[in-house]
Amino acid sequence: FCWPKPSRAPIRRTRFLRQVFHKGGPRMCIKENYVLKSGFDSNAFLSDMKAAKEAVGESGPEDARHLEFLVGLARGFACMGYVLVVLGASQSFSPLPGIACVAGAILISTARCMRWVIIGHHVTHGGYDQIHKKHPGVLSKHYKRGIFGTGWRRFIDWLDWMLPGAWDVEH
Repeated sequence: FCWPKPSRAPIRRTRFLRQVFHKGGPRMCIKENYVLKSGFDSNAFLSDMKAAKEAVGESGPEDARHLEFLVGLARGFACMGYVLVVLGASQSFSPLPGIACVAGAILISTARCMRWVIIGHHVTHGGYDQIHKKHPGVLSKHYKRGIFGTGWRRFIDWLDWMLPGAWDVEH
């Protein structure tokens, strides 16, 4: 989206937000700012997108089980990583503890990326909201847009410096 034109007047937060956002959504850039190839067929692109959506289908209980599996895998990676780092740091200096610390750091990093990119991204975009409506009770209630990572669950689901609501706005 486009940033407001700079001015010499002092910037107030409300004026800035009114310039950036209007009517509840981001102000889109004007058409001349976008560069598309001359042969781009928007109707064909739209039909391809609709065909892809139909091919994927509606989300269901299988998707809920897959999300729960990924959450468990991310938690397992994080726990194993913390254990390896603590064990590696508590041992004497030799190559094996160093390898354990590196492996632990890789596992922790993988778990954090999974929480942000796979779990948090799709949940905060509302990818699992339809499961709650069509198949109640299949998926935990906190895996829903606006609820995920809030309150005390933030320490379990989204232990990061950025709030999930801020992630929705920024992203």
